[in-house]
Amino acid sequence: VCSFNYEAKKFLRVRKSIIFTLVFGTIVVAVLTIPGIIFPSAIIRFFQESDSVINIGVFALQAASVGILFMPASVVANMLFQSTRKSGTASFLSMLRSGLAFIPTILILHNAFGLVAVQISQPIADVLSSIISIPFLIAFMAKMPKEDFITENDGAILVKTDNGGLMKELVVASGNKGKIKEITAIFGGIYKIVPMA
Repeated sequence: VCSFNYEAKKFLRVRKSIIFTLVFGTIVVAVLTIPGIIFPSAIIRFFQESDSVINIGVFALQAASVGILFMPASVVANMLFQSTRKSGTASFLSMLRSGLAFIPTILILHNAFGLVAVQISQPIADVLSSIISIPFLIAFMAKMPKEDFITENDGAILVKTDNGGLMKELVVASGNKGKIKEITAIFGGIYKIVPMA
């Protein structure tokens, strides 16, 4: 949805899609992970009866569930930059959770905390990934125009020119003088001409 609307210059839809996905994703993840925080022992016992596994797994499941609560922000940011062809940023964000944030975390913590480090390293990496991803999301939305651009699909004519004088000549030469509703500079020498209905 973001990819299609971003290319179509429907920036309001992109904003709505980002916000909807963040909110809906957070709600779904919360519903699925809160039982893991409240009832870890019962969930683990469903799969494994060993007391030693349960003793280790209870804290591990609780920590993992807390970490997963932060994942919607990092996943949405990663998918957003992939779908809008910002491959460098997307690649960086995709490497955070299982690489750039996780590996240093487990290497630093394992000597001091042993087994606990194994239990908490991935959740910490999830939280760090989200914290790092959020400024990228905010910057993307801040740079994105606050309103949609009218395109050819909306009945407008897009013309690329070198300067405003040439634009006036094009309008006159095309026989549309007096029939133009709007002429607006967009970016990179591209103008939108909206004919009268």
